[in-house]
Amino acid sequence: MSRRLGTRVPILPFKHSVQADPKYAERTWESLKEAIKEICKHNTGVLSYEELYRNAYNLVLHKHGDMLYRGLEDCLTELLTQVVKQVAGHAESSFLERVKQEWEWHKVSMVHVRDILMYMDRTYVAAKRKTPVYELGMALFRSVFLQSPLIYERLLNGILGNIQLERKGEEVNRQLLGALITMLRDLNGEQEGEQIFADFERRVLKETADFYYAEAQWQLSICSCPVYLRRVEQRLEEEQDRIRSYLCLNSPADLIKVVQNELVTRHMETILDMENSGFVHLVRNDCIEDLATMYRLFHQVHGGDELLRSRLKKEIHTQGNIILADEDTRSDPIRWVESVIRLRQKYIHIVWHSFGYFTTNNNNNNVEPMDKSGFSENSVDKKLLQTVNESLEWFLNQFERTSEYLSLYLDHRIRTDFRNASEAEMESCFEQVILLFRAVRDKDLFERYYKQHLAKRLLSGRNFSEDVERMFIEKLKSECGYQFTSKLEVMFTDIRTSAEEVEAFRNAVSSDWNGIEFQVNVLTTGCWPIKNQPSARLCSEMQQCCQAFEKVYFARHSGRLLSWQTSLGNVELRAYFPSRRHELHVSTHQAIILLLFNHHDELSFRQIQEETGLPDSELVRCLKSLACGKYRILCKEPKGKQVMDTDTFSYHSQFTCRLVRIKIANVMPEKETEEEKRETHGRVDDDRKPQMEAAIVRIMKARKYLDHNNLVSEVISQLQSHFVPEPAEIKRRIESLIEREFLERDNNQKSYRYIA
Repeated sequence: MSRRLGTRVPILPFKHSVQADPKYAERTWESLKEAIKEICKHNTGVLSYEELYRNAYNLVLHKHGDMLYRGLEDCLTELLTQVVKQVAGHAESSFLERVKQEWEWHKVSMVHVRDILMYMDRTYVAAKRKTPVYELGMALFRSVFLQSPLIYERLLNGILGNIQLERKGEEVNRQLLGALITMLRDLNGEQEGEQIFADFERRVLKETADFYYAEAQWQLSICSCPVYLRRVEQRLEEEQDRIRSYLCLNSPADLIKVVQNELVTRHMETILDMENSGFVHLVRNDCIEDLATMYRLFHQVHGGDELLRSRLKKEIHTQGNIILADEDTRSDPIRWVESVIRLRQKYIHIVWHSFGYFTTNNNNNNVEPMDKSGFSENSVDKKLLQTVNESLEWFLNQFERTSEYLSLYLDHRIRTDFRNASEAEMESCFEQVILLFRAVRDKDLFERYYKQHLAKRLLSGRNFSEDVERMFIEKLKSECGYQFTSKLEVMFTDIRTSAEEVEAFRNAVSSDWNGIEFQVNVLTTGCWPIKNQPSARLCSEMQQCCQAFEKVYFARHSGRLLSWQTSLGNVELRAYFPSRRHELHVSTHQAIILLLFNHHDELSFRQIQEETGLPDSELVRCLKSLACGKYRILCKEPKGKQVMDTDTFSYHSQFTCRLVRIKIANVMPEKETEEEKRETHGRVDDDRKPQMEAAIVRIMKARKYLDHNNLVSEVISQLQSHFVPEPAEIKRRIESLIEREFLERDNNQKSYRYIA
């Protein structure tokens, strides 16, 4: 019969009956078991991996995967148990090496076993959610071999012992230790009892703490502070190298922290207080590198920075008090300021070069402090820098004459040291003064003194350089604002204007005044620190000059008043002695005293006072400079270095000097007398009152309503760039404003309201 075209004919597989071998599974497993043993014994040359794979495949295919998996587990356990006995029998010298060898062999063997049982891994293990073959081998190695009582403690003690030996300076096999520690990390289980590596890390940290605890006790007993610090830094570098080489911990920072804690944190006070080598010794002897090492170590531990700051502050206070207690230094303004400048420079230098953040050198990976010449300001420890500035500020404001001494120092440098100085030297000097000035709270007091000394320099006309003076005033303006220096600017304007007035006077008056050259400075009242003192009685020649100038000046400027300040003038006299002629440069008051002896051979103290009208204190200073100083133009009876109101004075006809031009300085103290000091402070306090009242009014006008504490706080904040007002004085100014009806109290008596 024919079939139609396109009809499909199914082709069935040939069926024949297969008689199953009931011992097939057992025989197959036995062959696989023997093969696994041979693999673990490293006899793989006689094995057929294709046949073994096929046998394992058939077992799994015929539903014998469970038998195969359990058999594998039992076989590996048996083999590893035998390995434990073998390894445990080795001596200490070869024990660690044998453990490493067995671990490496086991890994290789498990790769081969995994390849044979790959089909079981993909099917049976995945379906039953069992541990894969390789991971099973690792787990059994951990539980049977590594955690065996015969192996575990011995292994850990061996590793830890080698680490300790290396710390003591002996050479160890780092490659072996690295392999064993890596093994511990790779075999770390997830279960609490299987956390082998975590236990190892705990043991390492404890052993490290014990070792460095003993190390610190021993080193501290025999080393000086710098030597101990260098050894600590060396130990830390060794531990870092150990971590990089083989001690591959999960938390290496914990190990470093343990070392730092045992070597540094526990002993910071002891290190700092070491006799003849501690912090104070290093600072006083400018041990920059040793201080940098100390900073690097202390900066990395808890509480180290705070302790360094407190010790630095204490040391600056100590050195500051030494300067304050030294009577010789305290009595000399120039020496005192130079001591303070040196003190500040010393500690700023230490902060910049020792207490800076560190960076890593890419060439050798060593930690090195950054040098000021090569790093930004942000690298300096700002808190330590602030500690230096705050300590110096405390010290400077402990001394009530700081403002006066700063101005005297600046006056001395400008008058004497800046004659041949370079611009860089002047800039450096001004910068140092400004840095100290910045720390002074009563800046308006410095302004008062500086104005007095500037006035003397401007009026003397000697060694005066407007460029130098303006250089410093520009720095003051930058520091405190235009208002702070506005009156100083007027003083310079007056000097320039005075030259024009004198030129006009000379053009208007044709008389030569018998050879007298007359120079006048016209000063603006209120801008110059001049006391309104009665003028001395001038000689007739001087009076004629003054009257002639007044006539010309009033003709040019109507409605103005002139008040002559003879205490600020200078005179050049020609004096004829039997030996030779001299030109004497003296003050106006000294000049009118000397001119008396053109008509008198001898005069008493009281006679001179009646003729000149000078007060006692000024007359004593003038006569002392003329009769008791370096150049004795007058003779005094009785002789002595002190001038009394009973003394008599005469022309010194035997005076000789090799100099033609002689400058006779008035004998005046560089520092203020107590009376002058009280007067200066009184004027400063008077100037402060309107400034405080103006600040209060500005604040209240903007706020309308404010409580007392906030008002006081804002007033201090506004005025602290010039001075720091006392809260009690602010309260008195508030009371004054309330009386004058600028402010009124609120009902609660603790707040104020602005009255428009």
